[in-house]
Amino acid sequence: MQWVTVDSMDKQLAPVYTLLIEGQFTILSRHRHVLNLQLRNHQIVALVDSSVPQGPRQLRILGKVPSVDEFMFSTTVPKKQFSCDLEYSLGSLNAELLDLSWHTLIEQQKQPIDLIQITTQKYLQKGISNLLEALSEQRSLHNEVKNLLGLGCGLTPSGDDFLCGLLIALCLPQSPFHIQREALVQAILANKQLTNPISIVFLQEACLSQVSYPVQLFIHNLLSASCDPTVIQKVIQLGHRSGYDLLSGLLAGFPHPITKRVHLCPYIVD
Repeated sequence: MQWVTVDSMDKQLAPVYTLLIEGQFTILSRHRHVLNLQLRNHQIVALVDSSVPQGPRQLRILGKVPSVDEFMFSTTVPKKQFSCDLEYSLGSLNAELLDLSWHTLIEQQKQPIDLIQITTQKYLQKGISNLLEALSEQRSLHNEVKNLLGLGCGLTPSGDDFLCGLLIALCLPQSPFHIQREALVQAILANKQLTNPISIVFLQEACLSQVSYPVQLFIHNLLSASCDPTVIQKVIQLGHRSGYDLLSGLLAGFPHPITKRVHLCPYIVD
């Protein structure tokens, strides 16, 4: 039996660590650097190696994630625990960093090459435009959110990743849609069944202002006087293409010309 020793973990997992020790979990999905586990209480946690940026629900190990389906966790509760709570201030937004972020998205624009990609891009652009319009007019967001949830391919669809980024941007009082954040949260939670279990967890984390370290770093720099372009790269490197969609949601939540919205969620052709 292979033993796994957790080096550090999200402090919110401390109350359920006993379930891991007792083997009360199943493997939900396996990836090169991540194992998604579902606990007996239905909570989903991620066992990750050190190549994955720090984020919510994580159990971080120094070696590789187990390649076998049966393994046991060490009975020692990790002393190193971290918080994924978003921290922000009331400072001015860094215009240079915002401009560079938009430039990054514009550089990634590629034409879809088949009917599925064409349709996905069309519905993403329309769905995003309609949601931002509804936010501006302070009306119900349920229909607009329904049209984005689960839209796209992959473990976390583009529409979901966009919503995660938007949720984080709306935490900040500097967002023109800040007062609408709770309405957005309620619309997402009411319709979360429209996407898959893994993506639901990421959305729920964003609703609670829980974010990965690269996104925290981006927000920190966005509220500082100096501009560090590397924080943009750290965001877009998240997942396969999720980072671009997350960045799109972040930028959509801050002041921007309407004409730039066509560049949000660039459909990256593989």
